[in-house]
Amino acid sequence: STMADYLRSGGADARLATALYAAVFELMGLAFGSVLVWSIRRDLLVAPLPPADERRAIVRFTIGNVAYLAAIGVAFVSPYTALAITGFVAVYYMAERTPAPTPAP
Repeated sequence: STMADYLRSGGADARLATALYAAVFELMGLAFGSVLVWSIRRDLLVAPLPPADERRAIVRFTIGNVAYLAAIGVAFVSPYTALAITGFVAVYYMAERTPAPTPAP
């Protein structure tokens, strides 16, 4: 891939390529998070969440955006560390589950 080529060559190009890579993930995360918030606020979920669970679901679903922002900054110091951060976020999202609706008593 193009980013791998830049990482192998190192230097400022590697730092910029990694920052742009993390920025793309940040923008995708913002888009997906916006869709989730919009769906929750308009009661469009198949299984609506109780109000107490809505905030928790939004935080758990969008927390990766904070890591992506960190990765953008870290990319200018250590591209490989920034790449590792984006990888850890991917692993988090493989295991993350937004809370299921609480069953009615």
